[in-house]
Amino acid sequence: MPPVSVSRRLVQQYGVVAAQVHAGLVNAWHAAGNLLFPPACVYCGVGLAGSASGQPLLCARCASTIVHADRRACRRCASTLPAYWPDGGGCPRCQARCYHFAQAVALGSYRTEMQQVVLRMKRPAFEPLTHTMGLYLGELVRERLGGLELDLIVPIPMHWWRRLRRGTYPAQLLALTVGSVTRLPVCTQLLRCRRKAKKQGTLRPSERFRNVRGTFCVSSGYDITDANVLIVDDIMTTGATASEAARVLRQAGARAAYVAVVARGGQ
Repeated sequence: MPPVSVSRRLVQQYGVVAAQVHAGLVNAWHAAGNLLFPPACVYCGVGLAGSASGQPLLCARCASTIVHADRRACRRCASTLPAYWPDGGGCPRCQARCYHFAQAVALGSYRTEMQQVVLRMKRPAFEPLTHTMGLYLGELVRERLGGLELDLIVPIPMHWWRRLRRGTYPAQLLALTVGSVTRLPVCTQLLRCRRKAKKQGTLRPSERFRNVRGTFCVSSGYDITDANVLIVDDIMTTGATASEAARVLRQAGARAAYVAVVARGGQ
């Protein structure tokens, strides 16, 4: 019997969430909704005539002002490169920190409209916006990371208490949507929180790496040996959370970890 790929083995043995099923359910829901309510931009609310099911629900103006992945971004950590810095390789931030992920991509910088997008995504009422940003992020992953032979996708875990209080889990919805675009399996239970850490946004950059150390673990029973894993989240600022998740995944046997986020902060 020929060996199976990591992603297929995970799907067969451990019930990884099938992103294609999620996409089908979402598209069916949108199609039913379009019969009752005309589609509208999920950011500004303007009507979208002729919008197809499964397409990003942003008007042309919002799409042009929100979604603009930086071509001058660092290939390692997705930070905007200084004008004097040569393109390719790392950047001053990468040289100052030891990240455990190999590469990161972001849809944009955490400022102006993109900042408002991320803040809205943290509220249940804006899950359609989160889904739309996931569609754009999936296309970016295919463009920037498509040649890496990724095996599976995992969202950054959210502690159950924060998830209960917030009522939504943006990283998971983003991961499922990215999976539907890239046709990669999404494993929502592979990484989990071992403890509730302090909110990263309340800490100085130097404290954030210590704060998340030991926060995550790989659930028992998962075999990710030699897997290339894509970590998905809504925002990356210092990179501490993503780096800790990558460290845990690599410690569990993953070959490499990559990161895809909607916004890159801390510029």
